[in-house]
Amino acid sequence: MLPKTTTKKEQQMTISKRSDRDAYIIYYTDASGTKRRKSAKTLADAEAFVKERDKASKQIGAAFADVNPEDRTMLKLALEKSRTHGFNVLDACEFYISNNGTQADMKLMDCHDLFAGEWEAMNHRKASDTQLQTSLAFCKAHEGHTVRSVEKEHVLAFIKGRKLSLRTMINYRLRIGKFFNWACDRGYRPDNPAYAIRHNKNGTELGFETKGRPSVFSVDEVKRLFRAAEASHRDLIPYLTLGIFAGVRPLEISHNREKTGLGWGNIFFKQQAIEIPAPLSKTRECRDITIHPNMMDWFGLGGLLPISEYTALCMRRQVAKEAGVSWEPDIMRHTFATMHLKHFRNEALLKEEMGHSYGSRTLKNNYINRKDVDAEDAAAFWNLVPVKNC
Repeated sequence: MLPKTTTKKEQQMTISKRSDRDAYIIYYTDASGTKRRKSAKTLADAEAFVKERDKASKQIGAAFADVNPEDRTMLKLALEKSRTHGFNVLDACEFYISNNGTQADMKLMDCHDLFAGEWEAMNHRKASDTQLQTSLAFCKAHEGHTVRSVEKEHVLAFIKGRKLSLRTMINYRLRIGKFFNWACDRGYRPDNPAYAIRHNKNGTELGFETKGRPSVFSVDEVKRLFRAAEASHRDLIPYLTLGIFAGVRPLEISHNREKTGLGWGNIFFKQQAIEIPAPLSKTRECRDITIHPNMMDWFGLGGLLPISEYTALCMRRQVAKEAGVSWEPDIMRHTFATMHLKHFRNEALLKEEMGHSYGSRTLKNNYINRKDVDAEDAAAFWNLVPVKNC
């Protein structure tokens, strides 16, 4: 069983005991509306941090409470010097930033070539190819610029001019921001124009979007998918079982030139557990998922593991067509989470099995209290077995 999580709230700050090791995390929101977390070795250290921040908030304001004592001293000294010499501290900062940089300015595309070389050498997952695709598209669209001539307005116009959803715009900002973060670290520019684009609870330059809950398969759709696979595509059954009944991401299941994919050796029938090794996991952390009784029956039919991305995609499209089912991104994982919560009602276990962080609110925001799935649907879902077992 998972250890219980203990929490203590004080001035909107939460102390949580980690379930994976003997340590604590303090969750809080800073003055800008950004969610923060800080680690502490002991409960006493965590409580001391909460008390000190609360005291500082009352004395000097929430914004300065998030500045450590050493930096507060430096700010006071800087203010005194600016008054002595008759200039504004903000003006001094802007002057320093605009003239900072240890490397000579260079063409934007040349800088991206250097970034791409380092990025590829770091052996990122294949899904991270989108990082290079996005940052390269931006640099090509502004190839007449040098690294330091790019402004926030260039990034914002590029993102908003492509008719993207809010989630995709946020991702574009992050990916372009990673490139400019790299450029800042290497001394090619002093600041990050992408991260200068404001997007938090207090305001946004990207806009707002009403986000509905993710789509899930109905029990009847799941049944039709598995019946179609039983009839003509049995090699796909382990893939469907891992995705729909275990919530494993498609990129964690399938193999390509960069990774091996899940095999039968990762499925431990005696222990009734599926192991997602760290190299295959999106979070690069190993996790275990429970094998429920109906999954044992589906795995008993055999099938293709490991399976290539291309083979899985082709077979999946054919099975969905034969079953008359619409397939949306991540719908297998969304279905698993919804049915698991509705039937087992164990949020802590589901977070572990999905690989979510302890402070994640994804389950609460997307899956808890859905009205389109009831307990009877969830029970039927977890009792769905092959035809021969009916």
